[in-house]
Amino acid sequence: MAVLVILPMLMAAPVLAQTDPPAPDPGKIVFRTKARCMFCHAWDGSGDASEYGGNAPSLRATQLSLEQIEQTVRCGRLGTGMPHHQKDAYADGHCYGVTEADLDKEQHPLEPLQYLSDRDIAAVAVYVATNLKGKGPATYAECVSFYGTPTRACDRYR
Repeated sequence: MAVLVILPMLMAAPVLAQTDPPAPDPGKIVFRTKARCMFCHAWDGSGDASEYGGNAPSLRATQLSLEQIEQTVRCGRLGTGMPHHQKDAYADGHCYGVTEADLDKEQHPLEPLQYLSDRDIAAVAVYVATNLKGKGPATYAECVSFYGTPTRACDRYR
């Protein structure tokens, strides 16, 4: 008898919506792990030489368009330390109009630690264009959000 009384009460109780945590940004994952952009551009894209990485130009200050950012990830930068992340980037001239045969040793962009798929290249370019480009100085909250938890790397932003 008690079951019959409790069952209607349970059915009338408001259902609490289960909210799943937001899915991780695929571009952020590529930035952190696959392309390892943060080792040269720093976690926040500032590119400043700091104890946590950053020997490359600031992505926060870049004036490149989304398409130019994607091309840079895909093709690297000739004569610099920016690696190309597309395996066949210089096979047919689609990168800067040159092929492997056209490049001398000083011009050729570095090989990446890992080549990226077209999907990963597009995702990291979107991440840079929407989450880093045009942003002011990094904050403690951004740092914690990037790492998912407070870390020593975030202490300097307190």
